[in-house]
Amino acid sequence: MKLAQHASKLLSDTDTPLIGVTGAEGELGTLLLKMLRSRGHRVRAFRRETGPSLLNCEEEVVWDLTARAGAEDAASGQPPNPLEGCESVIHLAAMPKPWESWQTIYESNLLIDNTLFAAAAGSSSVKRVVYASTNHTQHGASMRSTPETLDSNRFGAHLLGGGGGGLPLMTPNDPPDPDSFYAISKLHGENTGRFYARTRGLTVICLRIGWIVKEPNPLDSPWVSSADNREYMRAMNLSHADASEIFSRAAATPVADLAVPSIGSQGGRFAVCYACSANGRRVFDLSSTEAVLKYRPTSDVEEFFSAANDGGGKTGGEEDAEAGGDDPASKRQKHENDA
Repeated sequence: MKLAQHASKLLSDTDTPLIGVTGAEGELGTLLLKMLRSRGHRVRAFRRETGPSLLNCEEEVVWDLTARAGAEDAASGQPPNPLEGCESVIHLAAMPKPWESWQTIYESNLLIDNTLFAAAAGSSSVKRVVYASTNHTQHGASMRSTPETLDSNRFGAHLLGGGGGGLPLMTPNDPPDPDSFYAISKLHGENTGRFYARTRGLTVICLRIGWIVKEPNPLDSPWVSSADNREYMRAMNLSHADASEIFSRAAATPVADLAVPSIGSQGGRFAVCYACSANGRRVFDLSSTEAVLKYRPTSDVEEFFSAANDGGGKTGGEEDAEAGGDDPASKRQKHENDA
């Protein structure tokens, strides 16, 4: 473990709780550092390898969560614990690729999650873990053909009411329906969090994230170019404004001001809710987010589609079929931006 403290970045209020963010050098991590800093939070950024200094954090720690020695040390309580001093942790680090093999996912995500939760439980300071899960945990039935597609003729809020015939919006209480080994790994992560909440007294909030890109207007993103991409974005978009509010509340709002159900006899709490905007074509019921975090997402990506006079292209993958299919690089980069 290597720690670099950015003295020039330190906030004057050192009593402000320190939030750890894993995967801080990724696209979502970079966005979250800026969002958290703009709200006055102090952040310790965890990255896998050394590199140019990160912005919007007080401390940087190089921590390879896939290292087996690190996992064994964390599980056994051996010092140093990279999380010591953090009151909460937003755990983003993962391989977010639905097309990856089970072996690859097993050797990365499952080990990463085990290391993180063991370290959190072994720390004297960490009380809360915000776990970045994914919409893919429930996307098995709603995908049209592959994890990169969505059947918006059967799923979506735009079909409800008026005899549209759409299926009910999904809730966290519905049975999981993973679309990939990646999604399976995230369900494993959620249940690892549940285990540590019940047996070690952690508060664990799992956020099933939709799709967020670095551009405030998602139509400016090169990864929202095909009909499939646009169809998916119209349901799954997580706006910057909603992301900032959701992650800040999940990580920093006093637990007494949230509604995270108790679990076990050790004082732990556990909840699953969505990190997705109030899109007119969303597939998730956001009442869980409102109930747990006391926040109702407000953004609707349709405003961007309407402004661009773009209804999302042809329904399904017709446009891509005519053009010869999606660009594989676009698909892959799209999921680098998912959690």
